[in-house]
Amino acid sequence: PARSHWVPRLIEMTTVETMPSRSAAPMYSYETVSFQVGIELEILAPKGSSRAELADRMAKAINGSVVSNWHFDTEPSAHPDMDVFHHLTPAFDVMDANGALFARLVSDVTIHADLNVKEPGLPGWHRVLSDDPRFLRMIGQFLPSMGATADDLEAVAHRFGLATEKRGDTIRLHDSSGASVVMFTTMPGEKHRVTECISAPLVGGYDHWLQTIAGAAIELGFTVPSEGATHLHYDAHLFRHPQVFRRLVYAFGPNVDVIRQAMNTNPRCRRIGALPQGLVDLVGSEQYRSMTWDEIAHEASQIDGVTKYGDVNVLHLLADKPKHDTVEFRMLPSSLELGELRRMRRDVDSLVRHLLEPDTEPAL
Repeated sequence: PARSHWVPRLIEMTTVETMPSRSAAPMYSYETVSFQVGIELEILAPKGSSRAELADRMAKAINGSVVSNWHFDTEPSAHPDMDVFHHLTPAFDVMDANGALFARLVSDVTIHADLNVKEPGLPGWHRVLSDDPRFLRMIGQFLPSMGATADDLEAVAHRFGLATEKRGDTIRLHDSSGASVVMFTTMPGEKHRVTECISAPLVGGYDHWLQTIAGAAIELGFTVPSEGATHLHYDAHLFRHPQVFRRLVYAFGPNVDVIRQAMNTNPRCRRIGALPQGLVDLVGSEQYRSMTWDEIAHEASQIDGVTKYGDVNVLHLLADKPKHDTVEFRMLPSSLELGELRRMRRDVDSLVRHLLEPDTEPAL
């Protein structure tokens, strides 16, 4: 059964007095709203396999095809003069029989513990690194994501007026001043095994998606990584209401441990955390009672500690022009058990419905 018995307790803790009508309307019919949901599932290929093999197996299961491309991501840098660096790694889009995206299989920078970092990279698997995300994306348009060669790099360098320099397994692209702008190198040890399965937005077909992913993964010997997590994305417009946002902040700020305990959050999962105290202070302030949503979003986005790497990611909710217009629930454990994955969805659906529940008292 679903573990939704904890939801009333959570809502009791997060409900505060009714807000004025300016902030309280319109509310949603929380009992009947149908959620569009996206899922991200982190799993790990067995030694000798990769996310490419899983993509092929899934495509065969749905009479589809696979398109390889690059996945853009960012990770912390060990260099003292650079906080982060950006990189491209091989990704695989599984297309259904009609040519629509069924799933995207990418790497994940948070999965490390189960990998042998000294293992040589697989032939044809590379990553591209840069401190300039715009230039990196341009490079990715002209470079094959699998099996790129030195000749491919030379062609890209010529296109952008750059020079190449080879150092061991690494090729650097330099500008006219000699500054390195891009580095092309082999994938680090066993990162080809790391697999984050990302769905297209799903209204129906959730079970079919899970069954296809889990069935193919289990057949190939995929497992759950020790740091693994599952993320669920819900439409952001549901939460762009002062009262709903306040409940969300209270739930994932001071009361986040209630949710973690109920959801069996993986204690080894990286990059999660409670919403910052600054957000809690904002939604509890007197001025909040009369603020419009646009004013709330602007104030909240300026608060230190608001980041995507929390138990809930509200960055897109607060952005003027969000890349992905979703609220992302990131505190769920990874699993390949269909029953567990279904329970996660039911529990988060239950939480969201209660966050949308109108007040029992009439608005002032």
